[in-house]
Amino acid sequence: MSEHVESNPTLSIINQRFNEGSSPLQRTDNYSVSALFEGGAMGSIVVAAEAATTCFLQRHKAFDRLSGTSSGGIIAMCVATGQADDMMKVFLEKVPSPKFINLRRVLRGNIADINYLVDEILAGDPCIEWEGVRDSEIPVNVIARSAVTKESVIFSDFNSREDVFGSLKAAAWMPRIAGWRPHVHNGHPYWDHMSNGLEVVAAQNPTHVIIFRGNDKKLKYPRSVLKSDVEIEEIRPSKTIRRLEKRQRVLKNAVKIGALTTLEAFEPTKEEIDLVTERFSYLGVDI
Repeated sequence: MSEHVESNPTLSIINQRFNEGSSPLQRTDNYSVSALFEGGAMGSIVVAAEAATTCFLQRHKAFDRLSGTSSGGIIAMCVATGQADDMMKVFLEKVPSPKFINLRRVLRGNIADINYLVDEILAGDPCIEWEGVRDSEIPVNVIARSAVTKESVIFSDFNSREDVFGSLKAAAWMPRIAGWRPHVHNGHPYWDHMSNGLEVVAAQNPTHVIIFRGNDKKLKYPRSVLKSDVEIEEIRPSKTIRRLEKRQRVLKNAVKIGALTTLEAFEPTKEEIDLVTERFSYLGVDI
């Protein structure tokens, strides 16, 4: 490992587990590493590219828990099911559709049609394999907020197709963007968490958290996180894609930023870099 990775506690443990061939059910250490995927507009495709790169490098097998808010929940599920390629195709080819995001619907309060996103895109073809989420060796947490109590809610027991896709709707239902009223799932109303959920993940007592971020803004840690002993590493791009556009050039640039950010963090071998480059080339993106 390089000096940079060796000096970083979280990255060091991830690479050590990778080199040992460690699996979620057979660890040789007492650490608990949680991966947290941020959501949020154009930043989502950057985070998706970071997650896909991590999967292509096989580093995701070093995680003990996968968590996400909003679109980060989608990414967490795709990492759990090993659908990195399908995930990138969705973000590059289907999410930009005006059927999903359309500013002409602003007065109706649903600029983002979350029902279309989940029912037609995520449950379409390619589809998130809900059985893979249920059976994943790495637990998946989708984080939303109760519209009644305002408290954070973690969806984690995915025993049916409705559990999977219903939780994704609840976690991505942004006030005044997805609708004027919250999304009802299993009889309870929910909103998008409207934060990255770090305080929720830290409360689960991991020893290390790696946050996959979609923008370059400095992250303010909640007081509860600062008081904990958790080691935190941010995979953060050096610049932010600031405009939400459907042009492929902009989207592919966002993917490239996410991929290069992750490669810089993990400092893989040349062979691994070539593999990642090949995988993204197959998706039509030059890294």
